[in-house]
Amino acid sequence: MLDAFDRAREQSRIHEVETYHGLVAESEFRKWLESFLPARYGVTAGYVISPGIKASEKAPHYDVIIYDKLDSPILWIEDQAHGNESRAIPVEYVRSVLEVKSTFSSETVKDAAEHLGDLSPLMAGLDDPNERYKLHLPSSFCCGMVFFNVKRSLSLCMAGLMRLTSCIQYRGFMGGIILRAEKRGTCFRQDFPLSI
Repeated sequence: MLDAFDRAREQSRIHEVETYHGLVAESEFRKWLESFLPARYGVTAGYVISPGIKASEKAPHYDVIIYDKLDSPILWIEDQAHGNESRAIPVEYVRSVLEVKSTFSSETVKDAAEHLGDLSPLMAGLDDPNERYKLHLPSSFCCGMVFFNVKRSLSLCMAGLMRLTSCIQYRGFMGGIILRAEKRGTCFRQDFPLSI
């Protein structure tokens, strides 16, 4: 996963806007999750759809959605860049949403936190088990963040950690994980993932 990310980061340096490595990071993380999770769960990029959200509102696109693959219908599929697909999943079948960022920083934590905040209307309540048309995420729902890399600066780490605490308000927020620190002397030990 990290090797594919590093290769993509090198390739994206020739692009005017360096986003390619982020797309590869998301794709590689989804592939790893799908190979790791039990067959019951599907992993996709895409949309969480609820009848409680007006059709006129734009549905946010999420990097990683883990859903109940055995029971969930797929409402639609979109082809994305680099052969990836995005799927629209009904709210009641979504088990988790993860935001994937290439680098841990105050700004990337803020972006991820705001994006997870788009789920707030779907986390605001719980549906009655007998409700035919579910409006909210299930009670077992969880969300979090994944960062592929962290830079050396301790001040960036501390600012990011402070921003991360703002997400505690989200139902099921499980924190974040950093897959790799840049070098020794960083704010975290090198060579092992850090859960926050």
